[in-house]
Amino acid sequence: MDRVRADSWSDVSRWRKAERHRLIAERMALNADERALRSARLAANLDEAVGGVSGQIVSSY
Repeated sequence: MDRVRADSWSDVSRWRKAERHRLIAERMALNADERALRSARLAANLDEAVGGVSGQIVSSY
């Protein structure tokens, strides 16, 4: 397995932090109705893809 440069992790960390802020800002720029619509659509797609998981913990990475 190839080694990853130590400074790469700090680059990844900075990118992830910036990306989180960007995505949150993009989401918050939507009005509440649009956010609710998108959330419902996402939930429906997850239900279709994952199936019946009521009462269970579902995780992904």
